[in-house]
Amino acid sequence: MALPFISMMEQHMAVRKRATATGLFGQTRFNLLLTAGRAMLAHASTRLHWLQRRRPPFGHVALRDGDLSVDLATVNNPADRMALVSAEPLTHGEAWQPFAAGEVRVFADGECVFLSEGVAARAAV
Repeated sequence: MALPFISMMEQHMAVRKRATATGLFGQTRFNLLLTAGRAMLAHASTRLHWLQRRRPPFGHVALRDGDLSVDLATVNNPADRMALVSAEPLTHGEAWQPFAAGEVRVFADGECVFLSEGVAARAAV
């Protein structure tokens, strides 16, 4: 997983550098998702939420914006691990967490493997 992670961080830094040079940061919403197979980098400037599903049994979920519900146990197997990132929480009854402004997270195989420096310290205060 090291090579996609390094490549994703390099891509993120290049995009961030261009956005800073053009004045995008601080003026507009700049949320970013980069994926490389089984890894995903997420950067939140304003509003992003994340959720990890990693412990079976996976339960029954209902979408917030519709009349659809799914029993995840019927569509996932016990070994499945997943991370979801969205502008707003997509389902009811699950532990969606908001990103902090400026936060960067990298998920690999459904686990958070990187959290930008300083975010954990700010969250603890």
